[in-house]
Amino acid sequence: MLEGLKHNLLSKNNIVSLIAASAVVGSMVSSIVVPSHIAMANPGASMSVNPETQAVDPGDTFALSAYIWSDEDTMSAQTGLRFDPDVLECLSVANGGYYSGGLQIPTNPNIDNDNGEVEVTMVGLLGAAQGPGEGDFLVYEFEALQDGVANIELLDVIISNADGQAIGDLTVNNGQVVVGTPPLSDLVVIEKLESWIEEGVSYNVNYTVENQGQSNASASTTSINIDDGQSMSDSVGELAPGDTHSAIVGPFNFSTPSDTITVTADSAGVVDESNENNNTMDNDLYYATSSASGDTPVVGSVPPTFVEITVPGQLDIPLEQGETNVVQSTVEIESNQPWQLNASDEKTANKGHMTNADASNVLANSLKVQGDAALADLETGGMIDQDAGDKSASIELQQYVEYTDLPDEYGITVTFTVLGML
Repeated sequence: MLEGLKHNLLSKNNIVSLIAASAVVGSMVSSIVVPSHIAMANPGASMSVNPETQAVDPGDTFALSAYIWSDEDTMSAQTGLRFDPDVLECLSVANGGYYSGGLQIPTNPNIDNDNGEVEVTMVGLLGAAQGPGEGDFLVYEFEALQDGVANIELLDVIISNADGQAIGDLTVNNGQVVVGTPPLSDLVVIEKLESWIEEGVSYNVNYTVENQGQSNASASTTSINIDDGQSMSDSVGELAPGDTHSAIVGPFNFSTPSDTITVTADSAGVVDESNENNNTMDNDLYYATSSASGDTPVVGSVPPTFVEITVPGQLDIPLEQGETNVVQSTVEIESNQPWQLNASDEKTANKGHMTNADASNVLANSLKVQGDAALADLETGGMIDQDAGDKSASIELQQYVEYTDLPDEYGITVTFTVLGML
């Protein structure tokens, strides 16, 4: 009969109660299986991890309990338990005494420290029901293994009333153990760039946030704020260490002469981070404008601001098949104002691709130019750097050569343009 009772106890779809025949050697214990779809008894019971949270150090031995509260008579209860086996090791399980003198099944519950689970365990009375009250149902002893946060989850919880029916309004409260100093996440905005929708009128903000910490970062919100009061937000899902989230947010209206744009990761402060002071990246966006008045063109006049550029001469790049071939150089910029450096290919046919002299052979992949701020694909061209004042701007030309590309001499002219941002 005990084996039959244990089988019913471990079935998720069955509710088990005990009925005692006699508390003597050889006494019979029978089980009543109550289908889970029947109407539940009057409400009023809970089982909770007690204490709900506690802090210990690696190597500590400590206890927690599955704690019962009920506002009506009960005959039995059961629960299993799940924990993080990388952080904790369960040493023992014992009757907590709420059902004093009750029968425990199984007597020695299986503890699986590889997977972090303790077998569902039941304790039931062999006589009169336990009156309303509260107390420790089962007590679990643990050892803390290493720094971390271990969630404690009660499984397959059932509390039966005096008639052997499961109490319907049952609340289950799980817990948490913090061991030592657990690793934390760290959300950092690693990239931010504006792209014009209509030049000088509206734009989008492109950004990337990375979890540079050592634990998962829960779902959060990134805010994008403009100094004229415009504001938008973007939802970021859970990020494991090293994972990134990129998004394009907009449109924003441009306010002459410039906008200050601030992107803040975890703007609501819901993620516990190792560094709470590196969530923000900001910059000023300018739009290059010029104007003239009168009927007489002005030729050779000196503007109030200036920008000059000196580009490299011919660059030789090795073209090995099956590799990304690179050559590095610098573009010299002199300016007394903020500027933006663009790279492009001005030809119309085979735009962005290296060709032989008569364009009968064309490399399959386009040439890319990496600057200090961004990477531009010469099929479309684009911004590679932005700064203010004089600078020796580093550039790297990148050309991938397929095995199917034909041996030949190839060339391309890269146009570098620097725009002064008024």
